[in-house]
Amino acid sequence: MFILHLQYFVKRKKGAELMTIQIYGKRIEVEDGITVMRLMELQKVETPQNVTVTLNNVFLPVERYECYALQEGDAVEFLCSMGGGSCCPDL
Repeated sequence: MFILHLQYFVKRKKGAELMTIQIYGKRIEVEDGITVMRLMELQKVETPQNVTVTLNNVFLPVERYECYALQEGDAVEFLCSMGGGSCCPDL
């Protein structure tokens, strides 16, 4: 199983209060109080049910994606599990 890191960018909304968070160490501005699920929607994550989220280096339970409001300075990473065959077909 491989872990694929996805990079995302967020567009600003006019008139919205903004805060700064980090995605893979890159600082971006997002709407103040945005939820993890809303961030995934904005980033067009195709299968959020297959994504594991780390928040400040701690795994966030799936049931908290819709209710957890991100805070200024939070560090977020999206991790996708990918299946595949053996890397050594002769074994």
